[in-house]
Amino acid sequence: MDYAPYARALGIGVVTGLRSMAPLALLSLASHRPNSAVPPWNARLERFTHSRLSLAITAITTLAAVGEAIFDKTPIIPARIQPGPLFGRVAIGALAGGVLCRAEDASPWVGAALGAVTAGATAAGAYYARREIQRITHAPDIVLGLGEDLLAGSLGAVVARLVTTASEARR
Repeated sequence: MDYAPYARALGIGVVTGLRSMAPLALLSLASHRPNSAVPPWNARLERFTHSRLSLAITAITTLAAVGEAIFDKTPIIPARIQPGPLFGRVAIGALAGGVLCRAEDASPWVGAALGAVTAGATAAGAYYARREIQRITHAPDIVLGLGEDLLAGSLGAVVARLVTTASEARR
């Protein structure tokens, strides 16, 4: 049994816990890459990735991810561990984990569970870690937020690249 898709579901869950909109943007962008295993999953949907709707979804999810990265550093965004934001991260983690596993012919249900649990755990862990690091170092919140952006973006790029590499290896 190949456990790599489940490892990628865990990875995308971590990204979701750090930046909730990043996985949606990464999956949308990855679907346009040549040889990507990310949707479309079958020939009937192949035309969708080249449609105006698909391009609009990619633009919207990318703008949402950039907006989240910007607004994360302001006090107007509620804490990620409050019920609404936490539920959103868990739901997006489930969606992203399920999509990644489905794209790689692994159980989307297991991928969804892994993505959801990891997103929730990472959201809480990152929240408390950021608070503790700020308490100890007195670093400005914007600096810590930028560090999270870098970590989420880097890990997300690695996961997206691994999915593409795995797809190429199966062909």
